[in-house]
Amino acid sequence: MRIHSILPALGATVLLTVTVGPSVAAQPNSGGGCTPTWQLMDTPPLGPSATVASVSALSAQDVFFTGGDTRVFGSGAAGIRAEGFAGVLRWNGHSFKSIAPLPAPTSSQPLSDEIHVFSATRFGSDTEGWSLAQREQYVDDSAQGLDPASTMWHWHDGRWTLTPAAVSADPEHYQGEQHLDVVSVSADDAWVVGQFGFLASYGALVEHWDGSHWSFVQNPAAAQPGAALTAISAVSPTNIWAVGDQADADTGHAVPLVEHWDGLAWTVVPVPTPVRDGTAQLQSVSTTRNGDVWAGGSQVSADGTSDELIEHWDGKRWSAQTLPSTDFGTVTITAIYAASPDDVWASGESPLWYSTAGPGALGVPSGFLHWDGRTWRSVPVPGPQEFAASASYLSLSGTGRDDVWAGGFVFNLPTGRYTPQIAHLTCGGR
Repeated sequence: MRIHSILPALGATVLLTVTVGPSVAAQPNSGGGCTPTWQLMDTPPLGPSATVASVSALSAQDVFFTGGDTRVFGSGAAGIRAEGFAGVLRWNGHSFKSIAPLPAPTSSQPLSDEIHVFSATRFGSDTEGWSLAQREQYVDDSAQGLDPASTMWHWHDGRWTLTPAAVSADPEHYQGEQHLDVVSVSADDAWVVGQFGFLASYGALVEHWDGSHWSFVQNPAAAQPGAALTAISAVSPTNIWAVGDQADADTGHAVPLVEHWDGLAWTVVPVPTPVRDGTAQLQSVSTTRNGDVWAGGSQVSADGTSDELIEHWDGKRWSAQTLPSTDFGTVTITAIYAASPDDVWASGESPLWYSTAGPGALGVPSGFLHWDGRTWRSVPVPGPQEFAASASYLSLSGTGRDDVWAGGFVFNLPTGRYTPQIAHLTCGGR
């Protein structure tokens, strides 16, 4: 099961000025001569236990940030009461402003509790975008009442609307579905990927938006148990890539799955499995304008050792990348952004290392991985590295080599609190 847990987001409209924290330099921009640096932004409050879960950069003056894992309580005849339902921040080049929040969906069980776990929010333009969440519904606080479903919101001309997903042609054997990522190519061309089934995968899911409704699209792994597509990115309407994992036919272990859309059909593209007798999964993907594709995830060897995994498509074949050893503790690449074939950023989840000296814990230093066209190297995130705290960046997006955004959170172990965090790679604070 693949659900990215993200926490409550914002509500009322507010305009905030920005301050920046300590910076960390990247490598010089060979094109413009500047040395871009990572800076921590003064992230607006998104409510208790909040994260920034998705980033969509349209231009240097137009960036969307979405966050939120929201609990909605049923309240009988009074209807649904939403508690801090997710909203969206928008950066205009100078400040953050909250825009229209996502409307709370209608519950099919008015007396039950619901948790909406947001998996992705992507914008194709300032007037077109999509947000996805998985609804976990509990009747009488019992897991036996689990009634999972997916929720879609459509951003169009400045407002959000709840939009039905594709309708199954075989409802008798329908196992539910998870929508895990979305790409908006245009107003009448968007794609969603995920998996059929909730507690287990019954096959990889692909849906297409034609401007009026969603429909299922056949893909090679649709009827393959254990297969799932976790992330999607588009070079053009006829060059789209989706990545995830599938069960190996011989061992049953998870191995990478890559599918490609050429405008006519989805096909599986072979991708190397870097570990033998282990598992490997892809969870993020990014494409460049010239067709370069980068995918990130994780791999676990037979002895249980976990490592980051990055694969690269050079136009002819996929190859696993050699990554540097780091002290960051990151074991899953959950976000990747390719500004160009020689400028790629990756980030991921960083677990806490617990100390044996008492109730405290040592926070794992957080960092990014950066590709400069020759080698991968580790780059620490800006700001102080604190005891009992660990930072994770869930999403990366940008408009070029000197304008990259990262959104995520800092987790504080003693308090159990999540604090939203945004970092910006820039040459001059644009």
